[in-house]
Amino acid sequence: MLTERLRTLEGAGLVSRDYEATIPPKVTYALTKRGHELDEVMGKLAEIAIRWETEDKQRRARKPAELRAAE
Repeated sequence: MLTERLRTLEGAGLVSRDYEATIPPKVTYALTKRGHELDEVMGKLAEIAIRWETEDKQRRARKPAELRAAE
């Protein structure tokens, strides 16, 4: 599955693939210039994901206390 995704990204020009015919074979992926154009967008998505994760943890922590208070 991972290889399939990486090949798709490579096909879209977002990552480059470097293959070394060693034993075992070595494959390295790197963002291309086109891939780096997404840095700002991906950074913003990461900020939102971190904030949501914090909010969800806080909500889950409050829920048991609210249930105990209702008893």
